[in-house]
Amino acid sequence: LNKKKVAYFDWNVECGDAVKVPLTAKKICRNVMSGVKDFDVSIVLMHDLPEKDTTVEALPRILEKLLKDGYEVLPIDDETLEIHHRVSREK
Repeated sequence: LNKKKVAYFDWNVECGDAVKVPLTAKKICRNVMSGVKDFDVSIVLMHDLPEKDTTVEALPRILEKLLKDGYEVLPIDDETLEIHHRVSREK
């Protein structure tokens, strides 16, 4: 992808919903809030599946907390810093 100059984005914050036993919406929210404080730019991994209803339930709470704490919530666009797992960016 790098050789072909294709932009791709991994995540650097997990909400923790990729587990067999569903987490509560409160726990998912805590996981996100705990993770975003470690980065200048955060991309949060969340799963939108029928069996992940607490993830959907947590999303409004997460957005409210992020905005209240002064974070900006933005879409990924051409200006977004690419987040890559264990890959250093070559210039």
